[in-house]
Amino acid sequence: MSSGAWADDHGQIRGVGAQGIHCGDDRVVSHAVLMVDGKEPEWVSTQVHGAHSVDYVHFVRVQSSAADPLVHLIRKRTADAAGISESIHIESAQDFLVHLEVECSITVDNTPMEKVKSGNAAASELTVDGLEWNWCTAETRARLDAGSAATHFAGDTIRLTWSVELGPGDGGASLALEPLRCRRAHGGTQHLPSRSSTPRGPQTRSTDEPLCL
Repeated sequence: MSSGAWADDHGQIRGVGAQGIHCGDDRVVSHAVLMVDGKEPEWVSTQVHGAHSVDYVHFVRVQSSAADPLVHLIRKRTADAAGISESIHIESAQDFLVHLEVECSITVDNTPMEKVKSGNAAASELTVDGLEWNWCTAETRARLDAGSAATHFAGDTIRLTWSVELGPGDGGASLALEPLRCRRAHGGTQHLPSRSSTPRGPQTRSTDEPLCL
């Protein structure tokens, strides 16, 4: 069964077109948007590392007299046998303590691909049970491991937050968003990587025949 994650060129998943995380012919996540202090970080570049990993490099602007931003953020999306995972690494070259509020908002979904292509919303009412939700049938479940993040729930949206403090010479802070998995009642666990037919944007997938991102 084919699975995949489609993002825009900056690494954000906004539910536009086919963007999302898909399991088989169903989209199980429609949005995954990263914010720092209530704003999207400034995208700088996208760096592809082989078939299973991509880095999205950003600047984060904080109050400072320096003309150049001295805080940078790397959002790494990786596909492996465990599924799709993300890590966020932030480093500061400021000479004072920097406090940041990092947030990733994830909207879960259960829309068949044919409805995604037509621009329709979820095919049926979605019930989120903590970090799990049904997709396709009552026997199929998708699960997000939030790692060290604080979790907040609002309908079909899971908001993950981290409070980060970076002092001079700290060497940065790393935040982990653990693999997103889906499973069927029969056939074991199916992990969530990326399809090869993405119309645009870097891809990450973990299958027996991985493609370049």
